[in-house]
Amino acid sequence: MLTNLLKFKDYYARIAFDPSADAFHGRVIGMQDVIDFYGRTPEELREEFKNSVEEYLSWSAEEGTTPEI
Repeated sequence: MLTNLLKFKDYYARIAFDPSADAFHGRVIGMQDVIDFYGRTPEELREEFKNSVEEYLSWSAEEGTTPEI
């Protein structure tokens, strides 16, 4: 099954293939902050998505701000 959305925790990302980078590109949707990530394989893309969300949550905690969901 082919889908263009990924979910991790309460975050969703839209996925597309970027031929100029020869990689998949993802962007978390439904928020003003921008979280982008890339992966050359589906596995790498999923891992980068998780890492990007975790980094965003850590950054929000360090800044003392409430992360968008």
